[in-house]
Amino acid sequence: QVLRDGLSDAGFRPVIDFFAARVDDGRFADLLKALLGRRRDLSLLLHAHGTAAGAIGALYAQLDLPPDATRDLSIRRHIQAMRVADLRRAVAALCNGGINDKKLRQPLADWLANGAAVATFETEWLPRFFTEKGEPRDKMATKAAQKIAPDCAEILTEEQARLAELKQELNKLTVAEATAMLLRLGERLLNADAALKTARGLLDYDDLILRTRDLLVEPSRVPWVMFKLDRGIDHILVDEAQDTSPDQWSVVAALAEEFFSGTGA
Repeated sequence: QVLRDGLSDAGFRPVIDFFAARVDDGRFADLLKALLGRRRDLSLLLHAHGTAAGAIGALYAQLDLPPDATRDLSIRRHIQAMRVADLRRAVAALCNGGINDKKLRQPLADWLANGAAVATFETEWLPRFFTEKGEPRDKMATKAAQKIAPDCAEILTEEQARLAELKQELNKLTVAEATAMLLRLGERLLNADAALKTARGLLDYDDLILRTRDLLVEPSRVPWVMFKLDRGIDHILVDEAQDTSPDQWSVVAALAEEFFSGTGA
């Protein structure tokens, strides 16, 4: 139902496209189950921020990212600030430098010659400044290249430092985008789940826990509930299911409170 309704919603379609490009049907079903399994935590998060949009805004602020940040925009800003003329000169020096210089040179020269395109930035330009492990290259130019352009190593190293900062920003954007899509999917799923339960008059296990908790902690109801339970409970058995559930501990605490009051304390 989430997918069926989402396909006709232009605003939600990017979420479906995002996951369709990354997970198959089986893994997507597992993802939905995992979100439903954490629906209480997800509901609290969304409630704290009002909506998924509010939670996403808080996420981007936490990561020091502008609300409108995208990978494409970050790359464009980087390219606009590049010292293109100096980089062309440095790459030309690599062209006539040593063997190691020439290995780096061609993809860089081609990328600059083709107009420094955003689309190929992450495949043709950025990787050439780092090792296969993603670490900055120790030397960006040999002595042979530096004889041709004495400042070529400095120019390329400066670009490398800027690229290292950009990589960090792109990594944060990867996390932010994936989390934002999960939050939007989760919000849609919770709304569909709530509507379905309301239509069928159903409560699930978490609903029963929360309503029991509210019954035992709501000031206007507590006296009557405790009166009805008085001397009706002698023991409370806590198993591992309650061990890690704050909501269930609230129920246990409320029930046990009467154990320590009155004549029979």
